Amino acid sequence: MDYLAKKHEYTFWNNKRSLVRVYVTQIANSPYNIWVEGKTKKYRDSAILIEKALKDFNRAELPLTIIVADSKMGSGGISSYNHDDDIIYYNSYYHSKTRVNQIVNGKLFASQNVSDIIRHELGHKLHWDAVKIVLGLLAITGILPVKRFNHAPGLINFYKNGWFPNGFSGVFTTMLTVNSAFFRTELIDITAGEAENPQKAISSAINTTL
Repeated sequence: MDYLAKKHEYTFWNNKRSLVRVYVTQIANSPYNIWVEGKTKKYRDSAILIEKALKDFNRAELPLTIIVADSKMGSGGISSYNHDDDIIYYNSYYHSKTRVNQIVNGKLFASQNVSDIIRHELGHKLHWDAVKIVLGLLAITGILPVKRFNHAPGLINFYKNGWFPNGFSGVFTTMLTVNSAFFRTELIDITAGEAENPQKAISSAINTTL
């Protein structure tokens, strides 16, 4: 199992509500976004278990998965979802089916295997995604107070200085800019269909443009 050289630092609240910091490395030859805190056999075995479990899911919907030490997880907890960073943390202690069965057979929750455990954490992800959407809509519509304001602004910003106080030209210019941006995004799909090696060519073209 190969690893990328660069390490990343993450912090999260573990199952005992303690803030912990981990330094992790990404697995290079995995089709999934899996990171590990260590490179010993238990981390490799845990990654293999997770890879097999992730095959049951749509790869585009999967968050980053980090395998950490039992002491970092909070001793005993098998997994945890961090909605702030959109990350699933998995306990390296459960690096074999035998150890996974310890918690499954203990009837602590309904999960029967690692796939069920991932599905359980994805349920938390869906919950928090919905919460973020609702809160975002409430903030956009002015119902929810935003940072640096003592109260919700409501719709007052739409009419406090009269409708279109500076005329319609600003709105019209913004509409042109937005439409132009979206049209240019759609051109990427067309170019990808005509490129010989779209995965390499499109990435290179975007990076060069930026």
